[in-house]
Amino acid sequence: MSTIFFINKQCYGGTKIYHVLLKEGVSVPLNYVQKLMKQLNLRSIVVKNISLKDLTNRLFQKKIS
Repeated sequence: MSTIFFINKQCYGGTKIYHVLLKEGVSVPLNYVQKLMKQLNLRSIVVKNISLKDLTNRLFQKKIS
């Protein structure tokens, strides 16, 4: 499971790893995959989407400060 996680650049969460395991023929519950990820301290990288309005507000506030 950790191999799948690191091969995919730490972007796969529990659900995606679960589906990859199913495709490989390994049948385990999703909750078990999530539990193992927590025990192994595997966390996927999350990128927040930011609107253009918020981005310009943040940039403008930094210039003022």
